[in-house]
Amino acid sequence: MSKEKLSIIATFFGEDILKMFMKGPLKDDSGIILGVADKSLGDNHLTLVIKNDEIQSHRTKTIDGFKERSYGDPIDMNIFALQLVHIVDSWERKIHGNTKVFVVKKKLQLDALLLFGASELTTKGHNKYELHHEISDSVIPMDMNDENSWIITRASLLSTFRGKTAFIILDDELHFIHSSTKPGIFYCPSLEQVQEFAKIVNQLIGLDDYLDEVLEKGELKGLLEEKVDRIAKEKNLQDDLE
Repeated sequence: MSKEKLSIIATFFGEDILKMFMKGPLKDDSGIILGVADKSLGDNHLTLVIKNDEIQSHRTKTIDGFKERSYGDPIDMNIFALQLVHIVDSWERKIHGNTKVFVVKKKLQLDALLLFGASELTTKGHNKYELHHEISDSVIPMDMNDENSWIITRASLLSTFRGKTAFIILDDELHFIHSSTKPGIFYCPSLEQVQEFAKIVNQLIGLDDYLDEVLEKGELKGLLEEKVDRIAKEKNLQDDLE
């Protein structure tokens, strides 16, 4: 049996519209179970296991009352790590030490935590937790001139702000910036590159295909759209959503 369970609940104006779960570690292997929790899906989840230097995965789904299991191709941990390192290395940029850097202050950090619902992490019994995420509030103002949100410093001083999130403006675009072990070299991924990185990882472990099938191709998509439309009509938001 799994030792801990985290439920991630997306809400729209306070009403639950989608619930995902993550359970682990597994009893016999190092791994986790994750999936979408909905009665229409039955027992439909993705299992990821790290075993024999491989990431092994399989899908479990219920069809006509019977459980079926399909296995994904195992991923060599060393190759997986090299792929990720190659992507991260592509983020390297040579940055002059006097270049302006924006380090996130506590106020903006708290705004981000509120956005992702971290302030609403609740305990639901022994080793069971719920994390609520209100999607109607998914916007954070990024005013680079707001002194309450940023510590404005130089790239050469970035190492003194360890553990802090920092940004830099390159080619009129906002990028993250992280120190490296190489003099004058920083990791500067754009927001799109970070999203692409997450997408690649999700594709490699099979999470992308799982969510695509469950949320896009199944009847759950229609149920979600009905919920959002109903709440939008109640809140007189239909024009804003279209």
